[in-house]
Amino acid sequence: MTTNQLLLNHLAELMLNEEKHFLAVDLLFDDVQIGDFVKSIQIDSPYQHLISEGVLTEIVKEEKLYVSFTIEGYFHYVLGEVIYRIDQEKSDQYLIDIVYSNKLIGLNEGVANCLSKYVQESKNEKLISFIKSQNTISTICVKPLANSFILNDFELIVKTLINDDLEDRYFLILLTLKFLDENNKHVGIENFWKVFIYNFKQFNIFNASFYKSQLIIKSLLHNTNNNLKQFISQINDNQKKYFQNCSDYQKRIIYFEFYNIIVSKGLLKEAFDFSTRIKLYEYSQELLTANYYNVLYPLLELQQFEIAENIYKKCFQSSKQNGYFLNWSGWIYQTWYELKSQNINHLNIGISLYHDASEIIEIDFGKYSIQKYQNLENLGYAYSLKGDHHKSCNYLDNAISILQKLYQTDVTYLLGTSYLMKAVALLNLKRYDEALHFSFCSDKCKLLQISEESPEMAWNHYDRANIYLQIGEIEKAKESMKLAYTIRTKTLGDQNGLTIHAKNEFNKMNT
Repeated sequence: MTTNQLLLNHLAELMLNEEKHFLAVDLLFDDVQIGDFVKSIQIDSPYQHLISEGVLTEIVKEEKLYVSFTIEGYFHYVLGEVIYRIDQEKSDQYLIDIVYSNKLIGLNEGVANCLSKYVQESKNEKLISFIKSQNTISTICVKPLANSFILNDFELIVKTLINDDLEDRYFLILLTLKFLDENNKHVGIENFWKVFIYNFKQFNIFNASFYKSQLIIKSLLHNTNNNLKQFISQINDNQKKYFQNCSDYQKRIIYFEFYNIIVSKGLLKEAFDFSTRIKLYEYSQELLTANYYNVLYPLLELQQFEIAENIYKKCFQSSKQNGYFLNWSGWIYQTWYELKSQNINHLNIGISLYHDASEIIEIDFGKYSIQKYQNLENLGYAYSLKGDHHKSCNYLDNAISILQKLYQTDVTYLLGTSYLMKAVALLNLKRYDEALHFSFCSDKCKLLQISEESPEMAWNHYDRANIYLQIGEIEKAKESMKLAYTIRTKTLGDQNGLTIHAKNEFNKMNT
């Protein structure tokens, strides 16, 4: 009996004994036979594998996590096992033939599970052969390809897809990365980019086809050897025409992809200038909402609050049941309060929007999703601004816990912001040593993606200066505040409110 079969049989036995088809996950932790499987957060553990395969489903009821069988998913799983067994005795053409000739509902899912089984056994040539047999994109390949990225044994597959140099192949990769993101399998995404960047040498982003352009642009975030400012300069050259084989709508998507990389690299002024040149804020509500965080971030750092609010109003009517949208809309008003108005009504509107978003996010994305982490992080910082630092720490601890589990590490870029927010809350609770520790943890995470001169790092130096000030390390406080001021002058301009504030704080320390 395999470990998967052991786990499934024992869960069924427990359900029979309990006379319930849902089991509380935390009560399974101490089970002698399967407790270790259930507790493991490793993506390739039996329990996590069956969750990702859709055989088991986790749901939250009354603040408690439960697990149950997914009847349709279990059928697809068993069908995959059957197809796999039959395929051992058939020619390489068997899987291809049944996809086109067999009309069984669920057949495609069964074949996908069969291919995933081959991937788990490092028999990737089966998946490669199947991909090559498809004249058009086949979603059957998405799950097994995602599993190969997770298991980190897929270089041959990526080389094959690159060498084919077909739009369908690039689209398949994009679909797979989206699937991994939607299922919070971020380890698979990081594994893929390492292999892709090492093997892919065609970084001409301006004349490639639509899906190929998107993939190359997305890779810039993970490729430390690219000169992003040079690319920005090139694309700002009005004398050149780019992406001539793409429709106007496709060009907007490509420009948005490029804009998102500029923001993610912390080049906020450059992002704002680029968005103004291409009239990004006039793009459709659909595109603005899909990229909402990256649209807002430069605007709020550069204190363009009215533009941010206008975009919020433009998108509101069609997005008011969108938890992601409501969450980052709260950020507009929180930041407006913090950086300019000091009007408590702005902060209260922000907190209200965060709470409105919270329940919708749990329904749409799950209680342990990246979107829920973002929501908890925002609530944590907002309550810190409001002066409720104990509540702030509770929200931030929950956010940090979710992200550590999703990424299976305590050092990843996204944790940089959460750690710094916690440092601020701890500073206000006069837990100075802990606050200093978390500020340096934030540095370590942020510098995985952005440069030391990013305006995002200015926040770290600014907050650390205040910690040093409280523990009597005056010279270190001056040094940190001067760094914050210098970075903001260079990246945001000397007339920016954040720059002026850092300058005033630095001068105050020298009087």
